[in-house]
Amino acid sequence: MKAKIVNLDGNYSRPIITDDGKTSSVAEYFEYHRAYQPASLGVGSIVDVLEVDSEEAGYPAECILINALVDGSEWYLGLLPSNLQMISESNPATINYLRLK
Repeated sequence: MKAKIVNLDGNYSRPIITDDGKTSSVAEYFEYHRAYQPASLGVGSIVDVLEVDSEEAGYPAECILINALVDGSEWYLGLLPSNLQMISESNPATINYLRLK
């Protein structure tokens, strides 16, 4: 299934640990990863959604985990379901194609 990132609003149910501290804000966590992700990635980006246990990856259970390959490196980012709008499988992923794992 495909989804579109529609916002970066909301807070995680528990703080996410970053190298420089902790954050509960989705927007702050997304911005923290800005250096590792494509500059055009953000609201409006199209992603593929696959089922995964986000808690095993260190994210709260409510997260959808994004896994993307950028310049030969993989990075992960957990978004809330409210940050995504599910769209038809037939829509092409032409903005930013990400594989969720």
